[in-house]
Amino acid sequence: MSTQKDKSKVRASFHGHILADYGQWWRRQFGIEGKNLADVAAERCIEKGIDVYAITNESVFSNFEKISRFEQIFQEADSPSLKGKYKVGRIGNAFVMQSRAGKVIFLNGKSIRVSDDGRTYELLTFGSSEIPDGMNFKDTSSYLHDNGFLSVAEHPFAGGHHGAISEEKILELWENRYIDAVEHNGKIAVPEFLSLLPVQEFKNYSRACNRRLEELADKYRIPMIANDDSDGISHIGTAYTEFDRNKIRLNSDENIIRDLNALIVNGDFKTHNGYLNFLEFMRYAGWILSVKERGLGLKEKYEQKLRQKES
Repeated sequence: MSTQKDKSKVRASFHGHILADYGQWWRRQFGIEGKNLADVAAERCIEKGIDVYAITNESVFSNFEKISRFEQIFQEADSPSLKGKYKVGRIGNAFVMQSRAGKVIFLNGKSIRVSDDGRTYELLTFGSSEIPDGMNFKDTSSYLHDNGFLSVAEHPFAGGHHGAISEEKILELWENRYIDAVEHNGKIAVPEFLSLLPVQEFKNYSRACNRRLEELADKYRIPMIANDDSDGISHIGTAYTEFDRNKIRLNSDENIIRDLNALIVNGDFKTHNGYLNFLEFMRYAGWILSVKERGLGLKEKYEQKLRQKES
């Protein structure tokens, strides 16, 4: 059942991965093993009232080297098994999935790796995933603007992502117009009182990161959009940005991107600054710590068993 909302508004999230990766191990963690991922993602977006959802690609993960997140979800959306349930249409760097329950437009997007000051940073954009990595802020920003895309500072105060950016650095980027907006990130979900504990992961993902950023954005009139940064199906729709539907032409990817860009730059939007449920965050964080950082091999062992069954 769709979330009740004002039909004159468009809800959008410009930063989402849907799952951490699209293999069977991660699908199993969210109870969708063996299911069509595009189907599940579309159902969740429609349920939460999300009209536009950017699938954020990253070029640093080997399991997406052959086919991007966006293209893989489109292939699953366009599979014969969904023909009776959805009308699917490709419009350049976007595609539409429409069922009796509702419609969602998926945009192509990217988390760009920026190399500056001897460090790696991240900038978010939507409308394309063909943005070169490894440039500095100036050149990355020029590339984005020359091609009609926005440059968004991606969870800049969250220490869990390449280290936090200082307030001084954010203001430098804003003053030089190397960024057009910053983001409230719904996955930075640890309650502030827990970040007082001597646990670095809690501090890195504290809601205080978003609060500090919001205070800075308000003071210097920097547009601040809201995204859910989904790494799991249940993360979709926790945070989003809302626009006036009459101000967005939804008939082509170019018009969608152009109109959304203008509304964001002009601050013509409202945000739902929600958060992933803390227990859901801990479940996700526990998987990441055990599988990725501590290298326990749970994912690898599971996938090896699948391969053995298939052979």
